[in-house]
Amino acid sequence: QGEQAVVFTYFASTVLPLLTASTGGYGWSYSVNKGDMSLTARNASIRAFRAGETQIFFTSDAGAKGINLPEATYLLHYERPPLHSLLIQRADRIHRIDSKAESVWMDSLVARDTIEEGLYNLNLRRNDWSDKLLGDDEASEMDFVSAADRRNLLRIGKAN
Repeated sequence: QGEQAVVFTYFASTVLPLLTASTGGYGWSYSVNKGDMSLTARNASIRAFRAGETQIFFTSDAGAKGINLPEATYLLHYERPPLHSLLIQRADRIHRIDSKAESVWMDSLVARDTIEEGLYNLNLRRNDWSDKLLGDDEASEMDFVSAADRRNLLRIGKAN
């Protein structure tokens, strides 16, 4: 469809190679970014994505700060980051003031019956606590979705 996507993973040395290997079979073009790349390689990867030469930008959390990718309209967290602040940092890579997109689609993959599901539920509880401390009114004034709203969204998208 001509759209571009950013895919974040926490595991650069193990998951990134698997993602790029499986993507090649579909004929999609991609760029890779991770912490152990040279600055020259990293900049070339970013330039290729921003120029529209690649459709997918696979990155470790090395790409969560300092990179602007407003060309992307999709963001996938292959696994959720351990901290909510890192989730926001990741999203801010594409949700930029110079983005031409009307909206950005974001999603996270969470495997059932794994430790990651437990961490995700803990994250929701922590967001509940934050909302109780700040009050939902203050959270909504700051353009944050309340914990109740997040829980509702998760119920809507939950596979049975």
